Amino acid sequence: MDQSIDFDILICGGGMAGASLALALAPQGWKIGIVEAVEPSSNLQPSYDDRSIALAQASANLFRNINLWPQLEPHCQPIRSIHVSDKGRFGVTRIQPQSIGLDALGYVIEVRPLGQVLHQKIAQTDNIHLICPAKLASLQQNKNSCQIAIETSDGVHQLSSKLLIAADGALSPVRRLLGLNHDQSDYDQSAIIANVTTEIAHAGRAFERFTDSGPLAMLPLTENRCSLVWCVKKHQLEQHMALDDQQFAEQLQQRFGWRLGRIEKAGQRSHYPLLQMRVPQQIKDRVMLIGNAAHAVHPVAGQGLNLGLRDVAELVESLSGLTSQQDPVLDGRLTEYQKWRNADQRKILLATHSLVTLFSNQSNLLGHLRGASLAGMDLWQPVKKMLARQATGLAGRLPSLIQERS
Repeated sequence: MDQSIDFDILICGGGMAGASLALALAPQGWKIGIVEAVEPSSNLQPSYDDRSIALAQASANLFRNINLWPQLEPHCQPIRSIHVSDKGRFGVTRIQPQSIGLDALGYVIEVRPLGQVLHQKIAQTDNIHLICPAKLASLQQNKNSCQIAIETSDGVHQLSSKLLIAADGALSPVRRLLGLNHDQSDYDQSAIIANVTTEIAHAGRAFERFTDSGPLAMLPLTENRCSLVWCVKKHQLEQHMALDDQQFAEQLQQRFGWRLGRIEKAGQRSHYPLLQMRVPQQIKDRVMLIGNAAHAVHPVAGQGLNLGLRDVAELVESLSGLTSQQDPVLDGRLTEYQKWRNADQRKILLATHSLVTLFSNQSNLLGHLRGASLAGMDLWQPVKKMLARQATGLAGRLPSLIQERS
């Protein structure tokens, strides 16, 4: 590696948001560098572990529009409907894509094959350079560029760029070096994730069930498996993780019910803490934050990665039309980006937080009102259409990268 390497755009973090951003920007001709601490193919890579994620239709459109969908689609299970219920209460709501003229609300994919597809494409893209493993050591800015020092196996190297984008996760080193504050709410919950096998085929149905311990989602996977995301109180976590597979399946059966018949097998479990976080100032001179470096949401509505991919789409749109000889900061393109992303992020964080708060309250009166609301929404087609559009990510203003193209 040369002692000094210059890039138009440097991205700190090669996870899902950072890798997607690099591939989406590459056709514009920018010279792009990605600094990543852990090899993408490593089992220790936290971005590409055993989790599964729900891609909204808008996010799937992004991958279609950057020509990755043929490689991703075999790993994707379409979501044909979403079934929402509140344990112990009457009333359910069913959200279906046909109400808005689609055949799927979104897709569920395991993040490991997603990472493989992203990084295979990066390796084939001449103007993207992956610098890995490399650890960020320092960061400085001046009028014309941003400079970072990175530590690699062969020493410390200085890199400079016109624009530095932090896509380095919820514990963002870039955010820490910049001294940017963040607002945070701790839900006193952890999410247990596992793959499960059920007696009855899921047929593309996703289930969101609110229970006394927290929300529980069963997402359809390929090969007729389901991906479980079970939110439990922190003081209950150790007890649930200590159960053997059969005991855990029995506890899950009690909370989830029998809509998919008997839960036959629960696979290896892992867990992570749940919180909501947002950085009010996401742009500082020549550095900007996207994805989990900028915000984190409760998984109740499956908005985490989808929100980050909307950051990607909006940034690509903001920089479109610029040449590699132009300066995206001096050109003022980031001001418009910040306006649109602030509005969308605040809306999603408020909606998600309100949903968690509403369904965490165990008041009998509120429980009956929730049940009546779910039943009423199931009968009111305009509301179901609105919910379907929100679930697909196709509501409101859409950057061109997440619009469907003929």
